[in-house]
Amino acid sequence: MDKQKSYFKNIVILFKGSSISQLLPILASPLLTNIYSPEEFGSYSKFISFIMILVPLGTLKYDQALFLPKGRKGLNSLFGLILIILFVVTATLSFILCINYFLGFYKIDYWIFVPIVFLAINLNNIIEQISVRFSEFKRTSISISIRSTLNVTLQLGLGLLNFSVIGFILANLIGAFGSFIFLLKSAYKNIHFKSLFSFKNLKADFKKYVRFPIYILPSEIFASISTNFLPILLASKFSLQDIGYFYLTTKIVGLPTTVLGRSISQVFYSKISENYRLNKKHYNSKLLKETLLKISLILFPMLVLSYFLVDLIVTTFFGYEWITTATFFKILAPFYFIKLISSSFSSVLIIYKKQRLELLINILLFILTFSSFILSNNIDSFLYIYSTTLSVVYVSLLIFYFKTLNSD
Repeated sequence: MDKQKSYFKNIVILFKGSSISQLLPILASPLLTNIYSPEEFGSYSKFISFIMILVPLGTLKYDQALFLPKGRKGLNSLFGLILIILFVVTATLSFILCINYFLGFYKIDYWIFVPIVFLAINLNNIIEQISVRFSEFKRTSISISIRSTLNVTLQLGLGLLNFSVIGFILANLIGAFGSFIFLLKSAYKNIHFKSLFSFKNLKADFKKYVRFPIYILPSEIFASISTNFLPILLASKFSLQDIGYFYLTTKIVGLPTTVLGRSISQVFYSKISENYRLNKKHYNSKLLKETLLKISLILFPMLVLSYFLVDLIVTTFFGYEWITTATFFKILAPFYFIKLISSSFSSVLIIYKKQRLELLINILLFILTFSSFILSNNIDSFLYIYSTTLSVVYVSLLIFYFKTLNSD
């Protein structure tokens, strides 16, 4: 019982920091919509989406294995391998972008910021994984709040100074580095930095966890494309103004649900991987059921209430100019609710070594996303088709997670 209480307590701790971190951008949104235009929101959405598509390449997904080594020695060498991969990939990305710019193959707005933002986001993700691995949930929660506070404060300040889209970019960059530096202090207690780069151990870990870049990386790339390619894809067919409305909608409904899902997922992953290592796998099915019930009881009333109040909220705080955001919210909110619940338990596929299936699922999600775009005549019809088809997939996945844990 104590362990069960500790499990849900850790979720709450992470969610507290996550809630604060997401409450700030939402509270600041009325100010941001007065400082930045829908077109500027749309331009930044394209920029950050391009980077988020590339982010899985930063570590080749070896970072997903950080929960698996049983001892500090194994964790040290794996961490060293991840850092080497990240800096090599970042250098390669920088070189490719420079060549692209000088030869003029494809125009990428604000390309000079891409490598440094890419590096900052990956470093923050890695150090956060290590923090969760050692159950430092309070510190992780604080780091999330630090990142959000820096991000929002700088977006407002730089926006008032007429930095335009670059204000968004610099705010994101400084927020990610600030969070990384905060967590790096505690990492010194758990990682022996002087013994990171043993060639023998690096080579052994590269082979030992090779299934992660072989199966999880392609899967993550397809998942990232299906999620983050949307603003870029939609901009080729619809106006930047529509993309700006879409970005604000995902910020209002998508980010809070994503952060809650991430909080649940990190703690759930940590717990079921521990049960798996200690041969207590029979506890995992019960854990999933209890977690699902509690988050559903909390979130479903919030979903219903927000659905009926969103028009009033948008017109009151953002102005009638942004009323389209309320329409998009009503279409997407049920989908994000389903996605949050299902995605929170996706680590089942990693722990139970079903990476091939995860790859196939993400390919399917990508195909459905692209098909929704092809079949749509306007952005409203796209959102209806996209949210309905993907909701069916996420419900099916949740059923599969139950069956996987029950049959083990």
